[in-house]
Amino acid sequence: MTYDRFPLEDVVVEDVEIPAGSTVAISVRSAHRDEAVFGNPERFDVSRTGEPRPLTFGGGAHACIGLNVARVEVQETLRALVERFPASHLSGDVERSLDLTFPGVRRVPVTLAA
Repeated sequence: MTYDRFPLEDVVVEDVEIPAGSTVAISVRSAHRDEAVFGNPERFDVSRTGEPRPLTFGGGAHACIGLNVARVEVQETLRALVERFPASHLSGDVERSLDLTFPGVRRVPVTLAA
């Protein structure tokens, strides 16, 4: 999903000059992709904590009411999988979705092993 915006005056963002009236496309797909902030955004790291906070469920007044339910579901699912299959490992390449509206991971091949 992209949103077009039009600056009212000349502005500089990250050493890039954006003239007033030019079209600026803001893409939801680019969230969490800044390597200067997230290190390696391609790496799945369940221990990643602190700032910046994930944007997935919004925040503040716009936070999703299902955030805490989703958090518990993921924690319990991962805990149960690790307990039951502690020797599990990736068994292929992660397949990413190229969808511009809903980017993400399409497939993660894993070999479950006790």
